[in-house]
Amino acid sequence: LSRVVANEWAADAIRVNVVCPMAMTAGVEAWRAAAPELYEQSLTKVPLGRFGDPQTDVAPIVAFLISDDSVYMTGQTLMADGGADKIY
Repeated sequence: LSRVVANEWAADAIRVNVVCPMAMTAGVEAWRAAAPELYEQSLTKVPLGRFGDPQTDVAPIVAFLISDDSVYMTGQTLMADGGADKIY
């Protein structure tokens, strides 16, 4: 979907990118408390060994995307997931 929209809006100089974070949000913390075994099992699939921090791990990626440094990037999906395999 992001690629389609990026192609449609490119003529208007509108860039469209997607960030897929695996971050330690309040929802993930609640899930960890409710299902600690499933959380630990999911964590084993993250090569960096942790869920990302929204401020220090995900925000810089978003800052890059809104900066002029990414002016030639559109229609991309960036996985901010610590290198994780699929987690169910």
